[in-house]
Amino acid sequence: MIDTPNITGVVADIEGNPIAGAIVSDGKNIVPTDSTGYYSMNSDKSKGAVWVSIPRGYEPPISGSRPQFFALLTEPKKVAERHDFILTPLDNPDSYVLLVHTDQHLTGRPTGDVDQFRSLIIPDFNSTVAQYRTQGRHVYSISLGDAGWEKHWVEYAFGLPDVAREFDRLDCPVFSVIGNHDYNPYVSGDANSTDIFLRNFGPTYYSFNLGRVHYIVLDDIVYVNANATPSEMGDREYRRRLDADQLRWLKADLATLPDTTVPIVICSHVPFYSAPVLNGDGTMTVTNSLRNVEEIEEILRPYNNIKVFTGHHHRAYNVESPRLKGMAEWVYPAVCATMWRTKSLAGNHLAADGCVGGYGVWTVDSTDMSYRYKSAGYPADYQMRVYDLNTVFINAKLVSNKAAKSKVAKCAHGYNKRNKRNELLINVFAYGPGWKVEATENGLPLKVKQVEASDPLHILSYEIAQLNSGERNAHSKSNPSVHFFKTTASAPDTPVTVTVTDPWGHIYTETVERPKAFHALMK
Repeated sequence: MIDTPNITGVVADIEGNPIAGAIVSDGKNIVPTDSTGYYSMNSDKSKGAVWVSIPRGYEPPISGSRPQFFALLTEPKKVAERHDFILTPLDNPDSYVLLVHTDQHLTGRPTGDVDQFRSLIIPDFNSTVAQYRTQGRHVYSISLGDAGWEKHWVEYAFGLPDVAREFDRLDCPVFSVIGNHDYNPYVSGDANSTDIFLRNFGPTYYSFNLGRVHYIVLDDIVYVNANATPSEMGDREYRRRLDADQLRWLKADLATLPDTTVPIVICSHVPFYSAPVLNGDGTMTVTNSLRNVEEIEEILRPYNNIKVFTGHHHRAYNVESPRLKGMAEWVYPAVCATMWRTKSLAGNHLAADGCVGGYGVWTVDSTDMSYRYKSAGYPADYQMRVYDLNTVFINAKLVSNKAAKSKVAKCAHGYNKRNKRNELLINVFAYGPGWKVEATENGLPLKVKQVEASDPLHILSYEIAQLNSGERNAHSKSNPSVHFFKTTASAPDTPVTVTVTDPWGHIYTETVERPKAFHALMK
């Protein structure tokens, strides 16, 4: 007996011309359209949606900022439903820009996260969109999860529908990834806790093509959330892994590609790999973050050009897979930086590793992709911050709250000791494999050494500012990171020029006039 298809439809362009060979999926089945653009499948409808993997050279309709490449399934399994997908053909589809952002954590809290998103992030983001559109490029973006913060949905009456409306202020299509804070905390288990995300942003895993690059969105969280009830949140616990359905779907999706040279970009929330550890000999150790990342690597092994974009940790790092050649991961700093706190505390917008909250910019031409990080509120070439460590001194005198002075040493990460060794500390926000950091003094090269360090400006702007504000639970949020470098000048007042070159040939230079003051609004 042959099962009768319960999901059917047509994929066509806006003129009604059929699009043959388009890939349609319900998260388990993957089927191509025939020569008339028709597709059909027998679905268990367990994933709640059907979607088209947008083919090269087309765009779906946009609702607000959300690409409408999917349809929600509304009928029981035994009831057939039809979902057509109408796409718009593009001129010059291989030339575009992808803006990558993550961890907005919009909640409507009194700390002013929504106001900051509107006043700082939106204007900067939309200015970048306009800049590239004037060059004749298409512009897209993807949000890597934790757009909201589920524990505050009820408290501040600000949930994912409200976040979606804020995203509609972004002046380009926004594809979305689900993060651990985007699940419904009032439902236990993974299967039924994505309902609100699905209705507002779309499926939790899917694929699409922009130009000649194949993008795969994955949901690398298995949500547990024990003891949830309709009126009480559960424990909000989760496991960092891909479930069996996605692993099967991933294999099937990759099998639709014409060959193994197609560039692949995987977008998920939890990083595949942990932040690198700098060893004493200058080498890096990279370990697994996702529990079954090695299983994923085996599925991807035939492919040799794989990029992974993730967020979650609210900090930046770029690492290569320790096992699979050609696979590298970019972990992006949070748009919210330190949960939107340092703006109100210190007047800046810093993540825990000293990066400015912002977004990544990938410029794509055919299969070539080049990258730079965009700090919100700063020019595009602002890629580092250089400290004159002669002037960096974080001690109890910076705290007017007498009861908190004793806590300064614990928060200072060693910067509570005077350093008069004429050292400079360089924070290169997007540093990764293939980057080069150089320094000169009076035209002569200085030795530059990579170090693991905490960012002193973030300590000043968050930990010390918290102590000054009288917050009793002030604790260290500044993460030691490996995108720092040290060099030593010959005198305390000589200018030092720092030059950073990235793998795509962008060169960034700063000449530091010394002594350089250390304060909350320094650049």
